[in-house]
Amino acid sequence: MISHACLRPFGRLSLVAAFAVSCSFSHAGIINYDGPNPGPGGALGWLGANVWYGEVSESNTEGTGGSDGQTAELFGAPTGITGNAIDLDPQSFEASSTDGGFDITDGQFNFVVMGMGGSIIDSLTILERGDTTLGGIPINDNTFTTVVANVFIDVIEVDGAPVTTTTNLPTQQLVFTPSGGDYKLLEDGGGAPFFTTDWDGAGTFDIGALTAAELSKRGETFERGATKIRVALNNILTANSVDGTSSIIKKKDGDISVITEIPEPASAGLLFAGLVAAGCLRRRR
Repeated sequence: MISHACLRPFGRLSLVAAFAVSCSFSHAGIINYDGPNPGPGGALGWLGANVWYGEVSESNTEGTGGSDGQTAELFGAPTGITGNAIDLDPQSFEASSTDGGFDITDGQFNFVVMGMGGSIIDSLTILERGDTTLGGIPINDNTFTTVVANVFIDVIEVDGAPVTTTTNLPTQQLVFTPSGGDYKLLEDGGGAPFFTTDWDGAGTFDIGALTAAELSKRGETFERGATKIRVALNNILTANSVDGTSSIIKKKDGDISVITEIPEPASAGLLFAGLVAAGCLRRRR
């Protein structure tokens, strides 16, 4: 986590803006996570009912502690898969501040989803859960925490074949409740010197419609839709406090799931046979 005592005099919004303008940082080294199931080319990932998650990695601003000696493991490797959903169990993804200062934790979780057996990726859902606690005197809104999450999605295969040009879908965002992911000691605490709450973030993204719209812009045709996508989930937690107060926000759980369209060749064959038979009967009359 990064503390910036130089930002203490600023208000909440000005403080965040000042950090973005005057300070810069880059994510440390990348941690790669191998799963239990081999996928295309023998790469290891997580095999669901009809999708495969692979090329799973994370990077963040947290310095030492990770498997590469440079990056802490904030998201961590998926802890399991059920159906087409993988589960994340973050252990140390937090931002905190006591007696003044500003702390920010920025982490990015990257993965690829591939439809198996010709399955088309219809939608992607990301869920997050965590909590935050603010407390102390003086009671004002310069003691606060925030959580935001941007989702970057690239379509890299359509109808089972690599696209000629990577299709970058519009940036998506998770929606956080309560308070839109923005928690203030005075406003949310109602004048009490202590406030705590759980928070949830959620987003469901229509991969089918988004892919169709972007391909149409380029004048490209397709039959069914996206069969392989690359996703980057970027989470940012911030915490600010003034003298005599403290703030902390933690991300504690995450779930990523995919809904697919599964081809039904047997049904299609029966329909075709029925049409042929009907045609034959008509010709015999």
